[in-house]
Amino acid sequence: VSFDRARDDRPGVEAVAPVVEGTVIALDLDRQPLRLLGLDPLSEGPFRTHLGGGLRTHPGLARFLADERAVLLGAGLARRYRLGIGSPLRLQVQDRIETLEVMGLVHPGGEAAGAALDGLVLMDVGAAQRLLGMSGRLARLDLIASASRAAGLERLLPEGASLTRTEKRSDAIRQLTAAFSLNLRALRLLALVVGMFL
Repeated sequence: VSFDRARDDRPGVEAVAPVVEGTVIALDLDRQPLRLLGLDPLSEGPFRTHLGGGLRTHPGLARFLADERAVLLGAGLARRYRLGIGSPLRLQVQDRIETLEVMGLVHPGGEAAGAALDGLVLMDVGAAQRLLGMSGRLARLDLIASASRAAGLERLLPEGASLTRTEKRSDAIRQLTAAFSLNLRALRLLALVVGMFL
């Protein structure tokens, strides 16, 4: 379903936000995987309250929209790796290396919000589409809608698309995070055994 079609003025849909999503490798940040989120700053406010008031109020909003190399990082991640405004960020995106620039830091409102931001790179949705090779496509549309309106929208979805409640997505993300943590613990144990052997 198109962004414009879901965002119409018919009652029952309170807010719609397009999202592009992918995984990239931060080459200079211990080669850790980061979740790249492409967002529309003008429509995402109701969905991601952990962004410290939303991107709409960020002082670098104009550049965030205009510069396809500009990214935002969580303040905790930037502090840990001594990154600041203007720092380059080298990312492995699929089979190529792209150098982006940190144009701003997001200061979350609490500890839980800081943890949510820790593994994120934020970009404008159009720039993220180009970076991830998803021109003209979205990973998903986030909706705040009444139950009756959601049922009506579900009938408009193309084959292969589905409408999912936030709680189900959150459970899936928690399971993936737990599996990733288990893999990291196993790798640390393996490194310890190899180190002891050497």
